[in-house]
Amino acid sequence: MSLGRRLLIFAALAFATATARAATYLPVSDAELVRRSPLVVRGRVLDQTVRLEKIDGRDLPFTITTVQVVETLKGSVAGLTVKLRLPGGKLGELASWFPGTPTFRVNQDVLLMMRPAEGRPGEYHLSEFGLSRFDLVQDESGRGFAVRPAFDPDEDLSLSQHAVAASERSPGSRRAPLRDAESFLSALRASGQGGGMPDVRYGEPSGALSNPAVVALKPEWVNLGGPEPGSCGTSPCLFRWFWDTGQSQNAVVSVSGAQMNLSDGTNGMTHTQNGIDQWHTGVPSTDIHISGIAGGGNITVNLEAPMSHDSGATWNASLPCGTGGVIGLGSTSGFAGKTFKGEANYVSSTSGTVSMRQRTGSMGCYSAATFRTAVMHELGHSLGLGHPDQAQSTHSSTSSADWNTAVMHSTVPTSAPSTPQTDDIQAMQYYYGTANLCTPNATTMCLSNARFKLTTAWVSSTQSGQGNAFPLTSDTGYFWFFSSSNVEMVVKVLNACTLNSNYWIFAGGLTNVQVTLTVTDMQSGNTKTYVNPQGTPYAPLQKTTEAPAARSSLSRTARCGSRTLAKSRPLTKRTGTISPQRRASSGSESTSTTSHSRGSVPRRASTSRCIASHRWHSGRDSSLSRITRPARESARGPRGRRNGGRRRSPSWPPRRSRRAPEQAASSRGWRRARRGH
Repeated sequence: MSLGRRLLIFAALAFATATARAATYLPVSDAELVRRSPLVVRGRVLDQTVRLEKIDGRDLPFTITTVQVVETLKGSVAGLTVKLRLPGGKLGELASWFPGTPTFRVNQDVLLMMRPAEGRPGEYHLSEFGLSRFDLVQDESGRGFAVRPAFDPDEDLSLSQHAVAASERSPGSRRAPLRDAESFLSALRASGQGGGMPDVRYGEPSGALSNPAVVALKPEWVNLGGPEPGSCGTSPCLFRWFWDTGQSQNAVVSVSGAQMNLSDGTNGMTHTQNGIDQWHTGVPSTDIHISGIAGGGNITVNLEAPMSHDSGATWNASLPCGTGGVIGLGSTSGFAGKTFKGEANYVSSTSGTVSMRQRTGSMGCYSAATFRTAVMHELGHSLGLGHPDQAQSTHSSTSSADWNTAVMHSTVPTSAPSTPQTDDIQAMQYYYGTANLCTPNATTMCLSNARFKLTTAWVSSTQSGQGNAFPLTSDTGYFWFFSSSNVEMVVKVLNACTLNSNYWIFAGGLTNVQVTLTVTDMQSGNTKTYVNPQGTPYAPLQKTTEAPAARSSLSRTARCGSRTLAKSRPLTKRTGTISPQRRASSGSESTSTTSHSRGSVPRRASTSRCIASHRWHSGRDSSLSRITRPARESARGPRGRRNGGRRRSPSWPPRRSRRAPEQAASSRGWRRARRGH
């Protein structure tokens, strides 16, 4: 393969991945969604194919999902199937990956609200992206529900403007009620026949749902391409501008057009400039090379865009003020094959594009605060940041109070922050920070991508000194005391964030002298020391998933989730323990939001929401709420009998096969195991 061809593949691959959009939504009722969707169908996914399309002179993959129409609830279709066109996919060596794009699996039962794809007969786009896709699922009792997998159930309630009645939630329960599937389908039938849309019943599910896409979110800052190690199939998908190595030019922002109808009477330029300035100078201890506004920049912001820059797949028409939908889209592109802090699968960003949707209506109908936060958020995506509640970076150590107020959070606080918040700051400090991380030398070992600094000091009956460090891998190394040919101690630090949200440390010694092992988390500054007494054989330090009960075990060294060094029992005694401290947020803006426990998504009055390749949706402009990208679907779809081309009667839920109770329980357990429970 020629060098030119290889660069083309890398550029296209990065473009697709970096075009990981983060869409932002404002609330919109179900009735309004149906009104603006020419076609509403209930169906079952048959297959998916990927094809190349020429976009701005570049071949990019698009995924075509074929859906068997079980029932047409509004509009009409010619034939028994419809084809849904979505950006992204992989074809040969060419790959395009847009975080936040809805994903499907074969045999999945879905409900889709769509609009025709211009110039592509027989193909459709989702009318308002993640807002317009529902999964039809069942709880353990067999009751059917309609859920939007792109949203947490609490946020879906806010976005759909549904006020929860006391009868829809069990006494004392905090679980969000969901749309009853049969009630929802009945209401859609009535609306599709030209009548008003009746109220939809909501209810609380009994036990687990059959769709693993509805999951608890892990809110922490994360890369635009998702959590580490950033391998999206076989495609690199972590993004960063490599100014420090000269592989990326400085990011220069240029603006095309002017945003109309902003409530402060401006044309959007001052708010775009604020976003540039805040990312450039508003994050302490960083060196972020973004500037503008200038002509001919490598990040283009399209204001008042009637069509999104992904050839209209996200939107192809303006959005009236006072209604909900996507209001912005951001992307970045570059060259794959880069490594950062010991982690591969990075794309070196070289350009970016932001589109802000045209809003129509009376003068001043578009909230300037909403637009200001949205455009700053989109620029954050162009710099490599994702949504903190979409996925979890293994390097994040912020708290729920921090991500809850972040500019990059999927739901913008009602205060609509105009400056980077604590979670945003830590993310930028990780990718573009100037603070010193662990620097290895003869006596210092740096493990787990230079996050942890390890040193040893030894004392024998006649001598003392510092242990000499010798790294073996990015996670493992050894120390020698008396001679380089005589290994005295082996250590390793493991990233176990995907197991129990912690880092683990292991150590073993081949000595009986006094040894003091000091472990420092360079990200938080916390330090722990572990001492083996003189004349005592070195007992191993071992990982454990429980609180240590014996002197031979060492529990988690650093927390990925709760942000502190975990309590751990030293081998014999512990000295110099430093209490955990969170990184301060310099220049951050306090907001009036309610604190929530980790793993839960806050219920708030905010009104717009964003998703990973960036789309912003709207409804009320007083605040902003963004949509998360759909969680990964199980590879195993529900089994169903083929229907020989004939349509079944539109009933819900579908009949279940008769099985013995123990067989059904075994099957449910198998499915849970496949889902990772």
